[in-house]
Amino acid sequence: MKHYWRKNGHKRMKIATYNIWNSDRGYPGRIGHIVDTLKSIDADIIGLQEVNETAWKAISRAFPNYEKRHFLYRGDDEGLAVISKYPIIKAEFLNGHNEYPTDALVVTAIVHSVKIDFATFHLTWNSEQKRISEITNLEGYLKTQYQSGRIQFALGDMNCDEKSAAYKYFCEETVPAWRDLVREYGDIKPEFDKEYSLDFENNPRWRDEPRTDKSFFADRVFVRSERDTVRLMGGFMFGKETYPETGLSPSDHYGVCFEVEL
Repeated sequence: MKHYWRKNGHKRMKIATYNIWNSDRGYPGRIGHIVDTLKSIDADIIGLQEVNETAWKAISRAFPNYEKRHFLYRGDDEGLAVISKYPIIKAEFLNGHNEYPTDALVVTAIVHSVKIDFATFHLTWNSEQKRISEITNLEGYLKTQYQSGRIQFALGDMNCDEKSAAYKYFCEETVPAWRDLVREYGDIKPEFDKEYSLDFENNPRWRDEPRTDKSFFADRVFVRSERDTVRLMGGFMFGKETYPETGLSPSDHYGVCFEVEL
């Protein structure tokens, strides 16, 4: 498997998040497009949301050499998943956690001999109060895992924008603070965050279900480390192509991928 190394000894890693849309619209062709899209980005760690069992079987077959974890929500046909080029030594699904219940999957992977936590999450779409509770519980659990010098990533679908209380809590009230790589890369490349991962105007999924809501950046990657040892190197959105066979993009969201240097 290909990893990226710089001459100064630092390591590069590509990390992505993608809500793949739990719907059978466009099946089976759309599943193939999801798989092709995931292969094309060649990410080291990918967090997935809205993963039903049909999609998961196809993704698992397509990535035989990756480590994989998939959990369904209780009583539901969808859930969260992680695929990783790195060894996963621990996985905790918080959907039914006694103390920190939230829709999140947290894995610990060994990345170049270093333990790193990756949390993929999916916040509620229709209640800010629930989103605040969910993101607070996620932070509470991750703080129990945090140690001095530890690197943690949180990636997923926030279902809210930067003005929301849930976002502000996560980025402004947590210690150590989380860095939003979408915002950081938008400062470097202003054209980046002029597009949106949840695009009601251009994503064909919404063509037959027009929304009056404004498009926004729902899907984000956050990172924190005590000494800010993670350097953002680049980023891009993916999954924007519309396929004539289905008339759809692979998902109703676009994915987000960042390359970082450790």
